[in-house]
Amino acid sequence: MTRDAARSQDKQARLTGHGGDVKLEAALLNAISGALVQMVRNAVAHGIEPPAERVAAGKPPQGLIELRIERRGREVLFCCSDDGAGLDLDAVRRTAVDKGIAGAAYLDDEALVERLLRGGLSTARRVDSLAGRGVGMDLVRDTADRLGGRLTLRSRRGEGTTVELCVPMQLAALRAIRLCAGTVSAWVPLEAVECVLQRPELNGSHVAVGDELLPHLSLAEALRPGVAAPAPRSALVLRAGGQRAVLGVDSLDGVTSVVLRPPPALLPASPLISGLALDAAQQPVPVLAPEGLIAAARQARPRPVAAPARTGTILVIDDSLTTRMLEQSILEAAGYRVHMAASAEDGLEAARRERYALILCDVEMPGMDGFEFMSRIRGDAALRDIPAVLVTSRNAPEDLARGKAVGADGYIVKGEFAQNEFLAQVARLVARSAQAAFSAASAQGASA
Repeated sequence: MTRDAARSQDKQARLTGHGGDVKLEAALLNAISGALVQMVRNAVAHGIEPPAERVAAGKPPQGLIELRIERRGREVLFCCSDDGAGLDLDAVRRTAVDKGIAGAAYLDDEALVERLLRGGLSTARRVDSLAGRGVGMDLVRDTADRLGGRLTLRSRRGEGTTVELCVPMQLAALRAIRLCAGTVSAWVPLEAVECVLQRPELNGSHVAVGDELLPHLSLAEALRPGVAAPAPRSALVLRAGGQRAVLGVDSLDGVTSVVLRPPPALLPASPLISGLALDAAQQPVPVLAPEGLIAAARQARPRPVAAPARTGTILVIDDSLTTRMLEQSILEAAGYRVHMAASAEDGLEAARRERYALILCDVEMPGMDGFEFMSRIRGDAALRDIPAVLVTSRNAPEDLARGKAVGADGYIVKGEFAQNEFLAQVARLVARSAQAAFSAASAQGASA
């Protein structure tokens, strides 16, 4: 169809497809096939330019159309993209005005695209079997409405257009790996599993995987919130939507093909569960949604473990979100309260609002750096006695000397970080801060 449509318009086009291994029920494929054909026809008619225009624009004479199919939890995405000219929104706006559509001249680009998806508009230069009648998107939109799906369109002038149709599934076959945590079990799609870790080492609420620190979520805690979970014996590194996280489990019980079924209407909707599948005993087992698990892991706060009682609050200042989260997870797991600031300026304001037991500050930050921050608090009578440590990747002797000169109580090099030594140093400085506060309060009481 792509070849014939291109020939009828004196164009050259090539179709590529991805996702042929996604298994769906025949009823859905039958319902969607007409819309897929129309999406590709639109790409030929409205997207791909004639060969001479493409060559003049620095493109190969043959246009590329990509049809991609992906399963996303309980939904399936049908995506058609081209490398053509993109939408001429000015032409669409003129057509809408000429057709007498109220307020068309004042619609912004997003509203204009939304209006285009409703049908009845066309910018084709001629009327033929492919384009010009303004009904090209009607079939696609009607299919989305009939199946309870969503239709979206994105376009960049000169670079191409992407049309996405996302519809819910009733049944789908997929390869899945079975997970167990205590009495809880579930399946997770195998395509989302990047690798398996044995006895992962938790660093607060994160796990180090290669050079990256990934958020961790326990399967038991995910499916039974509020239930304390022991350290995981195994873990899966999940990837979905360009993001990664670690799911901790007790054991893995093999890979199998399962039929994903929609959850019953009485089951409360959950972003963690994409559907149900029957096990060998015909009992329903949840099939987890990788996107939901990763989102939950990224939003989770570390659960403090049993630790000696700590006093005071620690302020962490660092422009790196990853570093702030790492220090926060380590400190909270050790029983400390933690406040965070993304800049030295914000940290200075926070220190003036609240008395902290300890301040941990990065050196290299936009604006005020850690050395200047340290000089500022040491020059402030209200803040000069607060213990403060510089935490940085800079380890040159002159940097260490400068840190000492500005009054830092410690200098931690990130590349030489050792958690036990870090916590020991924190404990000493917090204890010193508490003793100083107690002495000051006693002296004040005596004088009163």
